[in-house]
Amino acid sequence: MDSARVQWVVVRIANRSKPVSRAGLTASTTQLLATNQVFVEPALPIEARISSSFAEGRATEEFSSLLHGMGPDEVGLVLLSIPDLGPELESDPTKPSRIAPLFVARPAWAILYRDVELPIFGQQSEEVGNATSYHAPFIVFIDAVTGEFLDAESL
Repeated sequence: MDSARVQWVVVRIANRSKPVSRAGLTASTTQLLATNQVFVEPALPIEARISSSFAEGRATEEFSSLLHGMGPDEVGLVLLSIPDLGPELESDPTKPSRIAPLFVARPAWAILYRDVELPIFGQQSEEVGNATSYHAPFIVFIDAVTGEFLDAESL
């Protein structure tokens, strides 16, 4: 398998604003990530055990019904941290919630698709009307060591 070096960190921070560096991603991708509370920063090099082509195949397999054979627009090796994704450590609703993050500086391939038709679930607002889908960028994270699917988000 190919070996690649991690050069950037992707960190999702809820309800916090901070400047976003370009960090080697295209300006439009950086802007999309920032809009969705996803920020990029430089990171130390780390070896990946799976290739980008394997990760792309895994993402395509995981979301074949959405991607319809579409190829990615951008692929990058990142360290993935999502502080607000994981089990709650405090079960008492009267106390502040603490979360044990599932992903902290985890090497991952970030695979971005710029224009994916995504279904609309749940109750719809008036601005959506009777639409059943919308088009949006879609990013998939695949573990760079195991090839396991980690997370996916529309941006």
